[in-house]
Amino acid sequence: MRISSSIALLISRIALGIILMGHGWQKFSEWGIAGTADSFDAMGVPAAGLAAVVAAVIVLVAVGAGQMSLDRIFFGKRAARG
Repeated sequence: MRISSSIALLISRIALGIILMGHGWQKFSEWGIAGTADSFDAMGVPAAGLAAVVAAVIVLVAVGAGQMSLDRIFFGKRAARG
């Protein structure tokens, strides 16, 4: 993999991580779980209170898990070949 591709992937992963982390944190801090649950309820999501907590936690956890998955997808195969 060329250095320019590696840098582009790094920048993409960092940007995606910041976006997801901000999106998940917003559910806790800005709107609060109650506000998120109200929004989910207005959209017709069943068990909106539980769904709000699950969605907020999953988005925050997805940042770390997603970054590890991307590393495995893009760099794990390369390491196995090398």
